[in-house]
Amino acid sequence: MSSEKPAFCADGKKQIWRRLCGKWTQALDVGAIANGTHVCCGSLPQPCRKSGLTCSEKANCLVPSCSQEEWYLRSVEADADHAFRMFGKDTSEFRNCSFSTQSLPCAQRDARFATSELTDAALATLLNLNAEALEATAWEVLQEIAAVAGSKVAFTEFGEAVTAEVRERALFSRRSVVDMTDVHVIGTGPSKRRSLDNTANGKRKL
Repeated sequence: MSSEKPAFCADGKKQIWRRLCGKWTQALDVGAIANGTHVCCGSLPQPCRKSGLTCSEKANCLVPSCSQEEWYLRSVEADADHAFRMFGKDTSEFRNCSFSTQSLPCAQRDARFATSELTDAALATLLNLNAEALEATAWEVLQEIAAVAGSKVAFTEFGEAVTAEVRERALFSRRSVVDMTDVHVIGTGPSKRRSLDNTANGKRKL
């Protein structure tokens, strides 16, 4: 399999970026990621940078860690992440692609993005209301990867997997947010482990 990255990774003019960046903007608007607007503009992919709206250029802006970037992709773009995995590529490769135009590389230590029941509920609502958009993004990613790989994939298999994800989102929307009354830092401690475990099972939970 080719190690070449899909074309959209470095081409900010690709239509797919409207979807990917739009998701980040929506997550900020609904409060799904507290302090999200404090992320350094250089940490975002070039097409997603809007100083003062989607990121910050202040000296004390936040630089997410590599694991936090991967958490975001697994949690918010889980369908697209699955598209990468269908080609034997893990989330780190999805991250290397998605963030290839960032001017500030990810940090070793987690930035302090606080999360609580409110951010958990906001994220769950965002994912459920945008199920079709998430699936559409994943299909575009799948086509981009297939173009580089030089082969066709089992689109039926992918469609079935996405359908399962949509069903899981519907189930999750009817669940109450678990007892996470303490404010913790995304990507640290037991809360991180729980969120990553849930995400791996298709349960998009902060």
